[in-house]
Amino acid sequence: GVTTIEGGAFAYSGLTTLSLPSTLTSIASEGIFEGCVDLTTIVVEEGSTLSAPLQTYGTWVKDGGTETVTSFKGAGTYTRTDIQ
Repeated sequence: GVTTIEGGAFAYSGLTTLSLPSTLTSIASEGIFEGCVDLTTIVVEEGSTLSAPLQTYGTWVKDGGTETVTSFKGAGTYTRTDIQ
C-alpha cells in the first residue's frame, strides 16, 4: 500500500534491483537514488500510473527500448545501460 517515497529513501543503500508497487503515486525527484552506483534495474508494477522524474546516475531505457529515459511513465522495466 505504499503511495509515496521521500527523497533520499534509497541513497547509498547498495541496491541492485528495485520493484515499485502499482500503488505508488509519488516519488521524490531529489537524491532518491544518490550513491546507488550498482542499481541496474527498476521494475514498476503493472497497473501503475506513476509519472515522475527518474533522476539517477546513468543511462536508462524502458522495456528494452533504445531511447534514454529520464522519467517514470507507468508500468515497465527500466534498465541501466551504462554499467560496465
